[in-house]
Amino acid sequence: IFTALAFQTESEALKRIELVALDAVDLPSGGWESSALNALERFKVTEATCYDPNDEVVMKRVIEAVDRSQFDSKVQRLAKSIRIKQMMLPRPHTPPVRVPQRTTK
Repeated sequence: IFTALAFQTESEALKRIELVALDAVDLPSGGWESSALNALERFKVTEATCYDPNDEVVMKRVIEAVDRSQFDSKVQRLAKSIRIKQMMLPRPHTPPVRVPQRTTK
């Protein structure tokens, strides 16, 4: 996300980023919800972690040098834009898995 937001406008980043909400659940009202997207809407660099602690230190230093609060705001706005964009479309459903039938002799 940092690379996408650091080197292009937010509108260009929105065109290029596709969020696949693996945790999406259908709502009775007809839409869908994602805790991952909710988390991005409340994103704060200070609460973020990386798998590799060394990468985390480097990334946070770079983001802090650029402007941490500005980056937080960009990620939050991007998530809200993704929500608006994706709420206009139905949640994609994966086709059912077909299990081959065993034949008995």
